[in-house]
Amino acid sequence: MEATRLNINIYEDKEAMSAAAGQYAIAVIKNALLERDQAVIVTATGASQIDMVKTIVTSEGIDWSKVIMFHLDEYIGLPATHPASFKKYIQERYLDQL
Repeated sequence: MEATRLNINIYEDKEAMSAAAGQYAIAVIKNALLERDQAVIVTATGASQIDMVKTIVTSEGIDWSKVIMFHLDEYIGLPATHPASFKKYIQERYLDQL
């Protein structure tokens, strides 16, 4: 079996790291759209990802009608209006912005 190399990137601060992660995600999404005319993404929620998500949703050149999004978690029985709802997070951070 071939060994896999791990690339380690070090950034000046959280903002630079978030922007780089967002740009990487954008490139992966655009590549999937070019190759398959559709992209399927899984997103997690959390405060540490807010800046990265901002980078993704403000990018140009992504046809979001061809992107299927799943999120990892949800609390059973928690209404979508609850501040801790992951559905609310996705709605506010992605869908409302797009």
